[in-house]
Amino acid sequence: MKKHFKLTAILLALLFVIPFSGCKLISSILNPSESTAPDTPTEDPATQPPNPEVNAELLGDWYGVFFISDADGKYKPNAGVRNDCVMRVSADETGSGTAYAVVNGVGELFDSVSAKVGKDSVVLTGAVFGRNIEWKLDLMGKKLVMSELFGEGSDYMRVEMKLMHCGEEWTDDDAPAGYAFTQAHGFGDLVTIMGGDKAKLPAISAEGVNQKLSTDADPGPAETPAPGFHDAGRVTSEGGNFSVVLPEGFTVAVNNEFQFILTNTDSDVVSVSFTVTESNEDPLEKLINDPTQWSVSKGYFVHFTIDGFDCYAAAVHAEDSSANSRILLYGTDGTYFLTVEYVVATDVMRAWAIIDDTPEGVPESRFRTLVLGALINGRGE
Repeated sequence: MKKHFKLTAILLALLFVIPFSGCKLISSILNPSESTAPDTPTEDPATQPPNPEVNAELLGDWYGVFFISDADGKYKPNAGVRNDCVMRVSADETGSGTAYAVVNGVGELFDSVSAKVGKDSVVLTGAVFGRNIEWKLDLMGKKLVMSELFGEGSDYMRVEMKLMHCGEEWTDDDAPAGYAFTQAHGFGDLVTIMGGDKAKLPAISAEGVNQKLSTDADPGPAETPAPGFHDAGRVTSEGGNFSVVLPEGFTVAVNNEFQFILTNTDSDVVSVSFTVTESNEDPLEKLINDPTQWSVSKGYFVHFTIDGFDCYAAAVHAEDSSANSRILLYGTDGTYFLTVEYVVATDVMRAWAIIDDTPEGVPESRFRTLVLGALINGRGE
């Protein structure tokens, strides 16, 4: 799955990341080889009369959030995964057409499913991960909203999507994690960033339809050189496993072959510890099943890519009676397993604010600079 995050390293260089969840578990559980989807017959649009209720506002390019709000059975580990996603809807004057959607970290959600566009909704039919679906997205204000079940019996997921046309302003808590980046750098590369294929975007012939996924250029700055492991201004661990930039006020508390621990006595950061071991554990599964995670307050996990490591993080309450809370981050590059424990002397919601980039008086750049900007085991050389 790491190939789906080719551009995330560039985002890290800009001190920005797009958090995502559930990539590995979704792809391993949903096996297209076990397809239950029959062939879906399609109507010949040439034989259909024009539909006066076709709403052209529903056509074009959409950007928003893919979220699994509930899951059980074999899909239960996916509950709470949340990812940015993009979708293009194309249809003729009869309302018949196709749709293509990509979820960051998962890749293609569906490839050319049939789309039926009406006055205030889009109905999608076809195969998603080998299962036949009929999903309805309703236009609510400027948002296209969906909540549908995937699976059958006790093996199911509640799949939700909230989308707005590319470039529309998000002003609420539903904003995609990568919203600020896309506003600054355009939408033209999002399909590729998220693991899709721009060549599969269906053609749109109607005039005035949002097509930013294929036409929007990146007005952002040119890519800067990747940081080096031993660059000036970086601190390396004694064992040679880590290279970090220390934000203002941070000092090295422990630095030996086995431990690399940082602290900041002038702030609410109690300690930040880094460890890396040789292991092929699944970081999301470990975070979900860790017996110490008795209170993951939001019920979802945030995805980061750190120097080639596929990572998941969550904020959790303290295990004891102290006022501290923690950000736990686990990651893997397929050979090594990364653990970062970021302890703060605040409540767990403030810890989530650090992850979510929605702080009130919390200098979240410390977390981004120190943790998300870390280089691991000499990979920056």
